[in-house]
Amino acid sequence: MIPVWLEWLMESASDSPWSGGTGGVTTSLIGVRAWMWDYECDEILPPVFGLLPRFNDPPWVTPKAVAACISGCNSPPNEMCECGIYALLKGGKVSYLVHFLETESSVFPYLFGLVRLWGRAMVGELGVRAQFAEALGVVLPDDVSPWELPKPWRRVPSLTRSEATQLRASGVSAEEWLIYES
Repeated sequence: MIPVWLEWLMESASDSPWSGGTGGVTTSLIGVRAWMWDYECDEILPPVFGLLPRFNDPPWVTPKAVAACISGCNSPPNEMCECGIYALLKGGKVSYLVHFLETESSVFPYLFGLVRLWGRAMVGELGVRAQFAEALGVVLPDDVSPWELPKPWRRVPSLTRSEATQLRASGVSAEEWLIYES
């Protein structure tokens, strides 16, 4: 089951320009993604599938990230590699994000949010891999305060999952919330 607050975020994602095959775009897109917060080390990390980080998605030291590749390709994202900064677009498989909720723990809670993606981007059936990204707003677990986040992340608009659910129930979109918070 998809939580209401996650549906609220997905409604604000860009429509996918994907039309079959693998395509590269150079436009700005809005996507939804997850980050794993290592509470003990105070780091925002890419999400984890099993015990491995999601492909070559880099750690997010600040709310802005640049794609890197540990496999050695020179220009992430690349068609021949899995590198890039991952996000879902409208119509993407939300079940991938729900998976993170099922594996969440108090030591490694997940943050979910809207990201602006730009530069080279590979758009596919499941989402997008981009060259650059910036966190626009994050939804936190209900027991986490934004002041607990690493210092660079404290200036990113944030709210709890319960607050996001209440905003959706009152008809406020994630875009409206971000405009108000800016």
